[in-house]
Amino acid sequence: MAGSFYEIMRRLSGDPQLLPINDLRAILTDLLGLLPCDQVKSTVKRHPLIVMNAGASEACAKLEREFHISCLPALAHLSLKIEQATKRLTEEHLPKLRPQYHITEPGATFRVLEWYEEYIMLTFYKELTRRYHLTSAIWLHDGMWIPREVPVETVRIAEQSMLHTLNLDPTPVFKLAS
Repeated sequence: MAGSFYEIMRRLSGDPQLLPINDLRAILTDLLGLLPCDQVKSTVKRHPLIVMNAGASEACAKLEREFHISCLPALAHLSLKIEQATKRLTEEHLPKLRPQYHITEPGATFRVLEWYEEYIMLTFYKELTRRYHLTSAIWLHDGMWIPREVPVETVRIAEQSMLHTLNLDPTPVFKLAS
């Protein structure tokens, strides 16, 4: 699942200002063009997660500490949009999904998004196994190894069924590797 926590947050929030993960990563790559080439990809992948868990100002401060570059206004603005949407989502869903935790506790966002990631993966697995008898599958965090004999079309149909069942944006969430 590409950009799993960000994509889950984006889809659940329904915020039209939040870009799909691939578009967001392209913009971040442009905005972080001053970073050393070997650091761009990992920084682009980590930045939304840092924003979601620690906030926009902390994510920008981390960039400044690590790379000695100032956070561009466009990056700060984009990060703030992500932070605000994440905060709203956590405030809404944490009391329902993890009532033993409070919104101010460290890891509140992680707990909500981890719950949804599990829910998405379990729903997908159920949809897939309704369509194809698997002899084996391995679920590892936000991905799943599925035997090559399972037709790609079956995987995509199960994915669309899962997205429909969960009332999520129908844009594919899974990146299929061959």
